[in-house]
Amino acid sequence: MNNNVILRTSDIQFWPRRANRFTDINFKAGVLEIPPVTINDHFIAILTNCMAFEHCSVRSSKDLTAYVSFMSSLIRHPTDAESLCSNGIVSAFSNNDKTIADSFHLISRYISNIDIQDSLSFWGH
Repeated sequence: MNNNVILRTSDIQFWPRRANRFTDINFKAGVLEIPPVTINDHFIAILTNCMAFEHCSVRSSKDLTAYVSFMSSLIRHPTDAESLCSNGIVSAFSNNDKTIADSFHLISRYISNIDIQDSLSFWGH
């Protein structure tokens, strides 16, 4: 079963959120608010390069790595991407739902739990 479907059957709602940063995700009162983002080849390339920078820089937070990890857990199948598109969270400008799911799966393979823990300690959590 898709993670997105599991969350929805647990009465978690997905809403687009107005925010200054696309990484500014919020969860409260059963509502997961995610800023809308257009996912295309250019966006995936930028995420990949920014993650590489985060991994090379000792003083950098790992915010984009954490974002990719989170979105990869939500988008595992094309139906997950389709669901987020229907909520206005994801816009698939030049990619279809399968390409979106495959792209997040591909770049998430380079993430380890240590990377995300580094981000939390960077921000004092």
